[in-house]
Amino acid sequence: MALLKALAFISGCHKEALGQRSLLTGEEKHITYQLDLQTVLQGVGLVWNILRRVLPEAVVSQLKGMRALAAMTGAVFDVPEGQAKQLEDAFAHAAEDGRNDFAVSRCKSLPDLYDPGVPSYGGGGGRSYGGQSGYGGGRGGRGGQSSYGGGGQSYGRGGGAGARSGGGGGRPNQDASVFVGNLAYTCDQREITEMFGGQGLRPVNVRLLQDEQGRSKGSAFVDFESSDAAQKACAFDGRPLGSATRPLRINAASRGGGR
Repeated sequence: MALLKALAFISGCHKEALGQRSLLTGEEKHITYQLDLQTVLQGVGLVWNILRRVLPEAVVSQLKGMRALAAMTGAVFDVPEGQAKQLEDAFAHAAEDGRNDFAVSRCKSLPDLYDPGVPSYGGGGGRSYGGQSGYGGGRGGRGGQSSYGGGGQSYGRGGGAGARSGGGGGRPNQDASVFVGNLAYTCDQREITEMFGGQGLRPVNVRLLQDEQGRSKGSAFVDFESSDAAQKACAFDGRPLGSATRPLRINAASRGGGR
């Protein structure tokens, strides 16, 4: 087998013979991808939500090894070779409207990953990694000339820029935190607190997500005193609360982290 691979390398067919190998685990026939956001994550649940929104469940169910970036502005994960083109096509299509605030790219090298054993202070800005193309994140549409796997075009922004967030620093208990989406852009921290307060729940911290210009992105992370309170908050997913006139998306911030 080793001789066949060597001959394939000499003949110029080495890419097909050797196949892809995960940068995360070294597993053969798997490709490592990076998803960058413009927000600071409290867990990889938001990344799973994005993947489920863009990709068919048949593809999502094949993803593995999800790990948050050290800067908590995205995550990396492995994709089987056979699903790679479908993933890239789906994110390229999602980038065409230029409104996404995330970018997906093949990893050429493994970025620094979040280590739960290392203390974290505050919410810090995002970090981007050069040399990669991105699918998604694209207010500016297409840009750049680097690409996944070399050559071609890139789509959207290549890296998360980090977001301002209302509320305190530090990394809260993810089990007691929920992500709230589909908020009105005029909604502030007080209104979010009152929304849940009207249901007998008392948020201890609200971090409203904002873009680089300080404008609300219509979403927030809300921390509660306990995981039980967070679970009760999730029961209101798909319903309007308080002064909200639209159904809210309320998910556990840590959802999908065990995948």
